Amino acid sequence: MHIIYGVDDNFIPLLSVSISSVLHTMQGESLHFHILSMGCKKENKEKLIHFIEGEGQKISFYELEEKLLELKKRIPGLNTGSFSTATLLRLFIPGVLPKNITKGTLPRRGYGGVTVFKLPLCNSASGKCTGNGAGAKYL
Repeated sequence: MHIIYGVDDNFIPLLSVSISSVLHTMQGESLHFHILSMGCKKENKEKLIHFIEGEGQKISFYELEEKLLELKKRIPGLNTGSFSTATLLRLFIPGVLPKNITKGTLPRRGYGGVTVFKLPLCNSASGKCTGNGAGAKYL
């Protein structure tokens, strides 16, 4: 199962907590964490790598600070309000992740007392959504 985060260095402590929760609730699953990173310190990346690989899971970092700066140049006056510009990192998901990673949907079952629901994947450009169709992958 592939799990994607978009973070800057300020979010690393919360990322660690989130990943710990995922590891706890998804015990027995093969996990690969993909971290879209914007200016994360090397020592913080190394700590996360050591922690996740120590749990027998995979982690990949994608440094996107330059791509985000390019986006800001292309869109003058880009303002994310009170949110970090790291919130824009999710825009780069299709272009940076390996092509063999497919989109999936969430099942209707609980993980550690938290209920998650099956969600359709929607293309914002076409408005078309998929759900139970062929090729849908469930976590």
